[in-house]
Amino acid sequence: MKRVVFVGAILIAQAAAAGQWAPPAPPVVIYDAGDTRPLAPLATASGLGPDPGTVAARANQAPPPTLAIFPVKSALLTPGTEPARALDRPMPPLCLVGDDAQSLAWLASRRERLVRLGASCLAVSVADARAWHKIRAAAGPVPVTPAPGDDIAQTLGLRHYPVLVGPRGIGP
Repeated sequence: MKRVVFVGAILIAQAAAAGQWAPPAPPVVIYDAGDTRPLAPLATASGLGPDPGTVAARANQAPPPTLAIFPVKSALLTPGTEPARALDRPMPPLCLVGDDAQSLAWLASRRERLVRLGASCLAVSVADARAWHKIRAAAGPVPVTPAPGDDIAQTLGLRHYPVLVGPRGIGP
């Protein structure tokens, strides 16, 4: 095995000396809104981890309150009632909620329907870990991820949450 590694290292060195090999280029940033955060805390908060056996067990657990992902803010969205309308494209079921009283009541009252639809939710306004725990409690088994919703709001023309975006359109 050592011989293979050594021979491989020699071949790479010869290719580099001849100008035929270069180290890989650094990643290209496609989009940066200026508030880029590491992915690891978000993956942990979402229950996505490197060990597939623990993903299901952690899916309904709230993340530790020390995560540096709070506050989550969405400048284009405010609590309120979004008018129902059809969409010009099919969308998987997705709801947008916040940590306000209206969102928490909306989420708790529609929890069973969201589970039946297989919906996921984005918590687009979360002040802190305590507010996050309230959202998770109201959601129950519905997967919720804390993330700004400005891109979705702009794409779909949304102004308010809580809202359900689904295959039939946008509605409360």
